[in-house]
Amino acid sequence: MTMCFCFASTRRYLERRQREPGRIALGVHRQTPVEALQGDMGWSSFMAREAVANATYEKRFRHHPSANLTRQVWVDIIIASCSTRWARRTRSLLDRYHPPTVCLETQGEVHVAVPAVSTLQLVRQRETK
Repeated sequence: MTMCFCFASTRRYLERRQREPGRIALGVHRQTPVEALQGDMGWSSFMAREAVANATYEKRFRHHPSANLTRQVWVDIIIASCSTRWARRTRSLLDRYHPPTVCLETQGEVHVAVPAVSTLQLVRQRETK
């Protein structure tokens, strides 16, 4: 999986360009609300897909053995609260979509702090609000 970062202006442009064919396919005017368009087409925003990708990416690190070097670096970044570009972006996505929190200290099975709901369902719930 490749983690890709882009400027907010680029992301907005991609969102707009993605919605144009959807409006044409549905035969609706340009002022149709984005939520209605995404619901009818079954599309999600780039930001929502990025939130899912980041959650999946972090889930991979949580399941690595504790002796794994990449997991150690990831845990050190979290503990030290390093403010890297990726950490800031991930934190803003977490604040927006509120995925389940996970304790890093658990051994074996990871215990989720909220009821088991898929990240995709959480993202869809937040998008429709």
